[in-house]
Amino acid sequence: KTVLNVIAVGEANLTITVTYNGKTSVQKVKVVSEAEPTFETITVAEAVESEKGTTVVVEGIVGPSLINQTGFYLVDETGVIALKMTNDELAKFEQGNRVVITGTRNQNRPTSTLPGQSMIEDVELVHNYFGSHEYSTASFKESTLAAISQYPATVDWTTQVFIIEASVFSQGYNNYIQNGQDSIGIYCSGANQNEWLVEATNGEVVKMEVALCNWNEKSTYKCCVLAVYKADGTKVVNPYNFSK
Repeated sequence: KTVLNVIAVGEANLTITVTYNGKTSVQKVKVVSEAEPTFETITVAEAVESEKGTTVVVEGIVGPSLINQTGFYLVDETGVIALKMTNDELAKFEQGNRVVITGTRNQNRPTSTLPGQSMIEDVELVHNYFGSHEYSTASFKESTLAAISQYPATVDWTTQVFIIEASVFSQGYNNYIQNGQDSIGIYCSGANQNEWLVEATNGEVVKMEVALCNWNEKSTYKCCVLAVYKADGTKVVNPYNFSK
């Protein structure tokens, strides 16, 4: 596989010559490099603050997978938000891509007392700049499991990522992160969705990136683990929807 890295806009005529087993083949190829398109976009933080039911166009990095929902977290320097889409649309993305998306800013299943889950739904890809970019953690907050386990579901915390220390218990339908006497349930439909997480933590208390979530009108938050920092310092990003 040959990869050409384009460094300027323009055209180039390439001559490719291959010699194998005494025979030579020559092929001429014209390569055209066009300027990257630009779009009028808003930041993730601006999307979070957008009025519910409005269409938004947002640029960011394809981040960690959602669990039990089709989509992923879109991240930029200003914040993070969950994106929901069809399976066909999800197939157009890879983690680390820099993308422009459009969709409807909304809350999933809010009630009179619970804000529900902040999200952009019916997401469609506008443009993919590709690449394998590390997403920004500038908006993430250092905290503790003890602190975030007390956050009430009557306040929307679903667009904030917390960096905490915890271990994982995952068995059947009993799944949670824990540290001492404190714990939060993991939003999932079974332990198979947490195999990556169990492997990455190996039963140890480790640093992890966690988002609180409420997709189904619960009176308390559950969580989604976005990434884990293994004991050797390696960062493992939640790959679930991208590895099925």
